[in-house]
Amino acid sequence: MTHISKPAPASPHQTKGRDMCAEHSPTEHRTVADALVQFLARAGVTHLFGVAGSTIMPLLDAVEDDGRIRYVAARYELSAAEMAAGYARASARLGVVATHVGPGATSCITAMAGAHRDGVPLLLITGNEESDTLARMPYHDWQLLPVMSQLCAFSYRVTRPDELPHVLRRALGEALRGGTGTVHIDLPEDIALMPVTDDDLASWSAAIDPVLAQIADAPQAPLSRPAPNSGEVHRAVDLLARAHAPVVLLGETSRRGAAAERILDQCDGLGIPYATTFGARGGIGSRPGYAGTIGRFGSRDTTALVGDADVVLALGAELTDVDTVRWSIPRPDTDVICVHPEPGVIDRRLAPTLGVVADVEEFLHAFGPAYRERAVSVAGSWIDRARLVNRANGPLGDVSGAEATLDAQLVTRMIDAAPDSWIVTMDPGFGPLTLSASADFGGSPFIYAHGLGAMGFAVPNAIGATMTGGIDGALAVIGDGSFFMSLSSLESIASLDVPVVVLVLDDGGFGSQRKKQQEGYGRNVGVDYDNPDIPQIASAMRIDATWVESVADIDRLCADLPARTRGQVLAVRRAQVQHGTWYEGGTRR
Repeated sequence: MTHISKPAPASPHQTKGRDMCAEHSPTEHRTVADALVQFLARAGVTHLFGVAGSTIMPLLDAVEDDGRIRYVAARYELSAAEMAAGYARASARLGVVATHVGPGATSCITAMAGAHRDGVPLLLITGNEESDTLARMPYHDWQLLPVMSQLCAFSYRVTRPDELPHVLRRALGEALRGGTGTVHIDLPEDIALMPVTDDDLASWSAAIDPVLAQIADAPQAPLSRPAPNSGEVHRAVDLLARAHAPVVLLGETSRRGAAAERILDQCDGLGIPYATTFGARGGIGSRPGYAGTIGRFGSRDTTALVGDADVVLALGAELTDVDTVRWSIPRPDTDVICVHPEPGVIDRRLAPTLGVVADVEEFLHAFGPAYRERAVSVAGSWIDRARLVNRANGPLGDVSGAEATLDAQLVTRMIDAAPDSWIVTMDPGFGPLTLSASADFGGSPFIYAHGLGAMGFAVPNAIGATMTGGIDGALAVIGDGSFFMSLSSLESIASLDVPVVVLVLDDGGFGSQRKKQQEGYGRNVGVDYDNPDIPQIASAMRIDATWVESVADIDRLCADLPARTRGQVLAVRRAQVQHGTWYEGGTRR
């Protein structure tokens, strides 16, 4: 196919006074890439995350011409994709990332896999080599579509300009309706540069405008919310009405977007104690019905409470091995009602007594009145037990007091000091997961890679979250292993000038794997490192950084945190040998 170069942009004095919206640009300046950017802007996309590559230059050029979407330049494609995912997780809006084909696309795979597992609305746009070279496997090309089709709900290569509106319509629908998820569009460079006439644009707009209008009218995903049928509602009411020790378990899907607060209000109105999975904690505060977080990294008291429940109403929860402590809770004789918008989740890990494919808020709209109409009253002794649980009694006990180690005090007190307008993100690892179990998140929301557990997650997701317009700052809690996996994202804290404060727990290696090896294999291999000075590295990237060496340091940092408007790295040294066990699958012993 013939390569068509885009005309050179007008000089500044030629564009002065001209409407920068590409919808009003001269026809000869409009390309397929321009049309794509117009459609994304009309769908409410405000940020495009990416790393510049030759095949996405038409898209970057179109973004610059249009003026409605901010391009956020990252230093590594994985960081860009995780920033877009953090934006989507924090806002419940579509995150968009654009990368070059080849290594640019492969670098996004971890982020796409994690976002797909977590139901994050994320669009990956890959530029590709020119169409007439693809059959000959050009430099950078690889079997992109078969791989992405395994990671995404939808993956498609645009082969003709007139496919664009139909492909984008399908991608947006798959990403944003019902159960949200990841999608992928591959756009060869020559297709992106092809001219688009006024008639073309009018025809394409007619094909895609309905979904764009629906997205604009519903600024947060999902656009469509499946409701339960009356039979499912009545059976759920019957099960709860017979219960002596019921509990509601809120999962990650129930904690996203504007519906999260309304769901909590409805749970309070039921008069049933409610707990959360690990990934669903945060943003709840001191509501009277809240009984804490379950699982390996939750409260031992809360986990025991759910273990003793005779009915568990699981709302948007995937009930992973982490949350159920290797499926030891709920008990086999416990009735489990599993409500989730994704059919594949309901029977994935447990055999529920009742499975309901429905949006959590829609389910509660129908269930709440029917349950209250039955005038069910939960036993006072059960309510009292739930009210008295120690929500800070994590896997290491309660480490939030003044007698706790310095690293534990730093984590618990900084999370407690974070304003409700800040978000907390976290990487997996023995330190972040176990120490944060005793923290009081208050009203601060929390995001974590609960479906995949990828390291290098917290910092770029925190960056993306701060760009949503609804988050004033972010606290990212990571280990030293994650720190060195996050260096490209750390540079973005400085270059983008975002208020992300990073807590680094330095135990000189991969602490979680060190514990598992020692407990299960009796020795350590490949888990210990001689780290360079972490604050010096951050300082070299133009980020405020320091070692935390005393309680007085923590006092000062907590007092300063609410007013902080710039990035910061706080590192604390912790012992290599930690108390408590780390159970993670089988061992040799």
